[in-house]
Amino acid sequence: MLKPQLAQRIIHEVGHLLHEQIIVVNSEGLIIASTDLNRKGQFHAGAKYTMSTKLTQIMTQEDVKRWPGVKAGINLPIFFQKEVIGVIGITGQAEQVEPKGEILKKMTELMIQESYYQEEIDYHARSLEAFVFDWLNQKERNDVFIHRAIPLNICLDIERQILYIDLNESTQQVVRSIWEDIMNGIPSYRNDIVIRWGSSHLLLILDVSNKGFSLKDEVDHVYHRVMKHLDRPARIGVGSVVPPEKLVKSFQGAERALHATSENEPIVFDESLTLEMIAEDVSPDTKQLFIDRTLASILDKPELIHAIKVLIMHDFSYKEASTDLHIHTNTLHYRVKKFEELTGLNLKQLKTKVILYMGLLFLDEHTKRRSL
Repeated sequence: MLKPQLAQRIIHEVGHLLHEQIIVVNSEGLIIASTDLNRKGQFHAGAKYTMSTKLTQIMTQEDVKRWPGVKAGINLPIFFQKEVIGVIGITGQAEQVEPKGEILKKMTELMIQESYYQEEIDYHARSLEAFVFDWLNQKERNDVFIHRAIPLNICLDIERQILYIDLNESTQQVVRSIWEDIMNGIPSYRNDIVIRWGSSHLLLILDVSNKGFSLKDEVDHVYHRVMKHLDRPARIGVGSVVPPEKLVKSFQGAERALHATSENEPIVFDESLTLEMIAEDVSPDTKQLFIDRTLASILDKPELIHAIKVLIMHDFSYKEASTDLHIHTNTLHYRVKKFEELTGLNLKQLKTKVILYMGLLFLDEHTKRRSL
């Protein structure tokens, strides 16, 4: 239970509170952490004696002479679940260090308890991740799988819907904070599951069995929870509602929807996708060839590409698009004309608009892939 890494963290956390030297000794009597690095790995007979008595011991000059590794000071047994698991020692005059000893001992025991519960949480989280991975990859449900769900408190008899959340390359610490925040916000009456998925993604597997459940409200709620921790926009792809045995279908839809998100549209529902569904089945080589045939001549002109994207977003309303771009309408007309001259595409034709939309769709996907 008392590992060297945790012992060193204890020394680091409490060491700045005291001027005296501190050691942490494991159950075998070995010093596993110390403010004096030269003492690490030494046997401490006084600590071993302290563990046998389960009582605080003052180390005197006589003890220094008769026991190896001992310095004058105080040794305090560290308890966890009513058992002694080690000793924390403070070097110095007994009358000076004794008043600090009990406080240091309590702080140490609290840190060990916190570490234990954190390990329990992490173990449960890893078990959930492994279970969901198998759930998404299983071809048929068997008794072993069903029994694995019981200790994890996962209901396999309700409809589900997956939210695939991209946390914009956040650090592991930020990802953990968001994961814990979402987990703590799950109502007790719902059997939602939230797991970490890759380095900076989360999967939220919603329980949609409640008749009063509002998906839009839930997605908005989750997005705002996530954004409390980020200074860059997160993105969420929302899959469809499926029976539990078809969970992979919701995952595939959520993944497809996530690919379709953008800065202007950070939340996308799979059920709203149309041309994007076709795009998922097109090979990368074909997508690249399509970009080369449609947009290659303006790839080095980002202001034209951005102007066309905004125009599409506003359903080709030049007035609304120019307002959004903060430019005069005539300037937007000029950029569209320049775009048509360079690409050979006539934006007055419906077919061209579809081609352009697909080209920009592939280009956005290509740009995202290169940035990963």
